[in-house]
Amino acid sequence: MIQVLRGLVAIAIVVAIVGQALTNADRGTFNPANFFSYFTILSNIASVWLLGRMALQPSWAKSNAVVRGRSPFTWRSPGSSTRYCYRAWTWACPSPGST
Repeated sequence: MIQVLRGLVAIAIVVAIVGQALTNADRGTFNPANFFSYFTILSNIASVWLLGRMALQPSWAKSNAVVRGRSPFTWRSPGSSTRYCYRAWTWACPSPGST
């Protein structure tokens, strides 16, 4: 069910982007370089890609921590001497040496 919702939202975003481009073209003010330089258009294109991929490949969405909204405090950076851990609004870090 969530894949269908993601797909529908991606389609709605594409319709909105195309509608905005057609509106600008009807006014005679459409400039592709200017249109695609707006952050809102670029972020919506990224959202379409992300939602489309999550809708078509549900296993990718489950394996990607950023997509799941995992807290950056639980990410591990290679070679770092400090590991932060933030879970459920409390500091609940494992003891040093444990994984």
